Amino acid sequence: MKHIHKSLVAAAALFVAGCQAQLAAPGPIADESGETRYMREYGVSLPPAGYVEFCEREPGECARRASAGGRLVMTPQRWAVLNEVNTEVNRAVVAATDEEIYQTAEHWTLPDVAGDCEDYVLAKRKQLIDRGFPQSALLITVVRDEDRLGHAVLTVASDMGDLVLDNKSDLIRPWSDTNYVYYKRQSRSDPQRWVALTPKAGTSTALAAIDAGRASHTAR
Repeated sequence: MKHIHKSLVAAAALFVAGCQAQLAAPGPIADESGETRYMREYGVSLPPAGYVEFCEREPGECARRASAGGRLVMTPQRWAVLNEVNTEVNRAVVAATDEEIYQTAEHWTLPDVAGDCEDYVLAKRKQLIDRGFPQSALLITVVRDEDRLGHAVLTVASDMGDLVLDNKSDLIRPWSDTNYVYYKRQSRSDPQRWVALTPKAGTSTALAAIDAGRASHTAR
């Protein structure tokens, strides 16, 4: 993912082979206070340029939909679906950069065979919405990963906490267990609106962006 006035260049997606989906319900999230279970929001932020361009091409994927509101109530059935979709997309999509696929620095899209991190996110989000999950609980989220590279994950806003679906792992984890730095994500009230997840990721273009980053496709 690139600087906000260009496009955020996502770290190349890492395809994780041989991992097993975690089908047991998650245990209690470390701290029962909202500070640990839920990401704190710091006001309005700018959307990634790649997301804006995607919405121009695919307005139906970005339109605001009716929602029951509130956080997703996690049930064993929903937990199984989350794991199924996360694992299936991780294994179906081959990791590749936008330069390799489209000969451009940044291109958000629903992948056919190959894609990078935000493409995995878009595919998972679409499949979960198609299977009855509320749009308001499925939030595209921009982070800096453990290698300090730009990355994107899907956050599920649930009553058990903010959970992360990541193309780097089949394991669905609480956001606080990821070792990522969280910068911004979609608003739960409107997918076209983005909110900052750190005081330094607001409307300041110098601080809101994640610098360009590339990573090896070698599985971790």
